[in-house]
Amino acid sequence: MVATIGEILPEAARRFGERTSLVIEDETFSFSELEALSNSVANGLVSVGVQPGDRVTLYGPNCWEWIVAYYAAVKTGAVVNPISSMLTVEEVRYVVKDSGGRVLLTSAEMGVPLLELVGTENLSHVVLWGDEVPVGATSFMEWANEADRTFAPVLRGPADLLGQGVHPQQVEPVAQGHERGERPQRRHRQEQGEHLDPQA
Repeated sequence: MVATIGEILPEAARRFGERTSLVIEDETFSFSELEALSNSVANGLVSVGVQPGDRVTLYGPNCWEWIVAYYAAVKTGAVVNPISSMLTVEEVRYVVKDSGGRVLLTSAEMGVPLLELVGTENLSHVVLWGDEVPVGATSFMEWANEADRTFAPVLRGPADLLGQGVHPQQVEPVAQGHERGERPQRRHRQEQGEHLDPQA
């Protein structure tokens, strides 16, 4: 039995190994291949400073890279913020800044206009998949092809949220809004001026 999302793919790879896990267009991936690729990208994320509780934004079309990026991020203990590929550049800028995103993973085509965000707010890296990665971006494919293919999923606890300046009791759902690039209707209750009883 798995305890976290980050353990789902490793467990599936142990159980199903070389059986087909994903078919997308003309490419086929086994459970073991997705496990190895996501481990490599998880090591890449850690190498640029991603820690448990950090926000990692995932922005892109349906593709195998999206799936690998998702499982890589959850393995590091990061908080994954997947957003719609239909958002405009301006909407993505708002979401990344508002969520405190540490890293943005996306395609080269969609991510180039967002490179200017590196070094602003909390964003340290824009990681791009695709054949041509411009200066200023980090190559997803270099991580996938060259990084260590072993990685032990990291558990994220309440202390990791505290490290991001968020107390677990302060958090309310913000799902309605961010995925569409809108300002979320509900934020941390403390921002709304509500007193929190630590014993509640």
